[in-house]
Amino acid sequence: GLGYVGLPLLLLFAENKYQTIGIDTDLKKVKSLKANISYISHIENRRIASNSSYFDVTSDYSALFNCEYIVICLPTPLSEENTGNPDVSILNNSIHELLKYIKNGQTIVIESTTYPGYTREALIKPVENMGLEVGSDVFVCYSPEREDPGNQFYSTQNIPKIVSGATPACLNKGLLLYRSVVDRVVTVSSLEVAEFTKLLENTQ
Repeated sequence: GLGYVGLPLLLLFAENKYQTIGIDTDLKKVKSLKANISYISHIENRRIASNSSYFDVTSDYSALFNCEYIVICLPTPLSEENTGNPDVSILNNSIHELLKYIKNGQTIVIESTTYPGYTREALIKPVENMGLEVGSDVFVCYSPEREDPGNQFYSTQNIPKIVSGATPACLNKGLLLYRSVVDRVVTVSSLEVAEFTKLLENTQ
């Protein structure tokens, strides 16, 4: 997803010289980025243009096959039924699509706001049903997004980043990813703890 969370993250990796691919089903976003035009007010066109050699954008999920890390940054608004429950349909649909293209050695990270237990339920279980072992074949992490759009002092790089993994090996993969671009990374004991920190922060 290339919204207010996904696009800054993509640019942060590109600025650190990582070859990055952004995927979004919104073709207008894809077209804008290919033309070096920003659709987010606090991200300038020149930031996109100056890093364009380090990223590509597409709406085709098959591009994930060539990625070492897959980071999911999608919206989970409250449901229209006004029950207070999150609408995870966009996230579920994305996981369904990306699982068509995963391969051994890849790390999948969810950054979207969910609820404790979601990552195990919606990602780990389907991965295991494919015959892949989490922690040796495929690695799974949860690291809640912590964006403050337009803040001149705190950005994706210097806001402390919480990272969790399904296994110690998964956690190590997540740490390798985020420590390479984020100033301070904070580990927590489980996926559920990380998921709960996001709910607590949103409530606060």
